[in-house]
Amino acid sequence: MSIYGLSGRIYDGLVFLFTLGKEEPFIRESVKRLDLRAGDRVLDWGCGTGTSLKFIQSFLSEGRVYAVDQSEKMAKYAVARSQPNKTLDYHFVLREGIELPLPEKVNATVASYSLCTLRADQFEPAIDAIWQNTVPGGQLLILESFIPRPETTLQRLSQLPRRAILSWLFEDRVSDALIPTAERFFECTYLEERRSVSGRTFLGRRRDVVLAKEEYLQAAA
Repeated sequence: MSIYGLSGRIYDGLVFLFTLGKEEPFIRESVKRLDLRAGDRVLDWGCGTGTSLKFIQSFLSEGRVYAVDQSEKMAKYAVARSQPNKTLDYHFVLREGIELPLPEKVNATVASYSLCTLRADQFEPAIDAIWQNTVPGGQLLILESFIPRPETTLQRLSQLPRRAILSWLFEDRVSDALIPTAERFFECTYLEERRSVSGRTFLGRRRDVVLAKEEYLQAAA
């Protein structure tokens, strides 16, 4: 059984053990950087158990949140953690996020440890779907697992257990291709690597025109 078919409580417990409780503060700091404003519409792409929803609602006094996940058990747990009120409402969507026909465009998207569970060939269609559903000038926040490239054999060997746990338990592939793909659709405004949680934050603003791979490589050279 996939870990995403387990109960939300078990999943959150495993994450807590893996990150020693450092993941939630990292997510909170990252979501705060979106500087959400009253009335904003936010997409939580791959909402999982609702951890990022908890922080979105703490920074968004009024507006609308679209929470998308393909795991029914995870989504049910996220629904239970949401706090809709008269000024902030939620729309939960049970489906894969690669095809994403939202009824309206959003001001910001949070993809917290979710895009990195895809295969590398799925990054572009998933981010393109987010781009299509984002208002001009809107933002994309990506949190992903990050393990720096080893410089020595000892470092490589010490990373093997962590990489194995990510790829097997959390289905996280730690790909070097995710951020470069995102940068073609969203211009990077902030990038941070947090070694203490083996995580990376990418914050980008929607480009008016998507860069072709060749254009991106020339610009990055």
